[in-house]
Amino acid sequence: MIEILGHNHNKLILENAFAHEQMPHVWLFTGPSGVGKASLAVNFVSNILQKDNETDLSAHPHFFQLRSEDASINIEDVRKLIDFLNLTSFNAQYRFCLIDTIDALNINASNALLKILEDPPEKTIFFLISHRPYNVLKTIKSRCVQLRFHYLSYETTKNIIESKMPSILPFYESLYDLLKGVPGQFLTLEKYQGIDLFKNLQVLLNKNEVDYIKFGVLIQKIIEVPSLYEIFKSLFMGLQVQKNKDLICKSSCFSNIEYKRNQCIASLPEKFYKTEILHLDKSLVFLESYSTFVNR
Repeated sequence: MIEILGHNHNKLILENAFAHEQMPHVWLFTGPSGVGKASLAVNFVSNILQKDNETDLSAHPHFFQLRSEDASINIEDVRKLIDFLNLTSFNAQYRFCLIDTIDALNINASNALLKILEDPPEKTIFFLISHRPYNVLKTIKSRCVQLRFHYLSYETTKNIIESKMPSILPFYESLYDLLKGVPGQFLTLEKYQGIDLFKNLQVLLNKNEVDYIKFGVLIQKIIEVPSLYEIFKSLFMGLQVQKNKDLICKSSCFSNIEYKRNQCIASLPEKFYKTEILHLDKSLVFLESYSTFVNR
């Protein structure tokens, strides 16, 4: 069967609900991106349907999934779900639907999903994944049982890295300090050569003078992959915080330069947010902060 490390309490909740035939029709799994929400859903369903890997599970007639990857989920995608639900269940077994993530549904897709959840088919279980539950429609949320997920421990995350991503182990300490217990983000870094990008970012931030050309090329590579961009927002801010603390410790007083850098770092989340909702050039936020941070 598909194995998953961590989240033992949530595993137990699911297993007990199913064993005692008290399984809600709709689960809403919430928590930080990359902690294993969808992985736990896949683990649970694979055990019920007796499948040994996700490829076999995906081909099972009683399992349907919508995964957004880096794109949105639209009404056409939800219609595929409706077609699946219109099929007859073999031997009246449970059917399972995974939507990863519900945050990616546009308004039409959300409304179509709501109609399904208002009168869900019998013996059908929905797993809705959300990194931002505050953005989920209240009418959808009211029809769900919410299960919260938290960061994995240092040791559990390290065990996952050792078994699935041994190439990342040499950088685990520094990355864990910045990313915490989110193995999914480590996987993304490995998939898109993010470790090399991370090392280059460290080098550029530690220099005493700006190198706009190299930094611009680096950031462009990052923002071309939306999932990498999300991770590097945290890495970029975390590296700046660490470096500024080191500089303050070495300085005899808290100078105007350190104060300016602190203000710059504190303003980054709001700047990133505004850039995204207004569809502005994401690289400009990185470049402005980089200039303020590196210039002495």
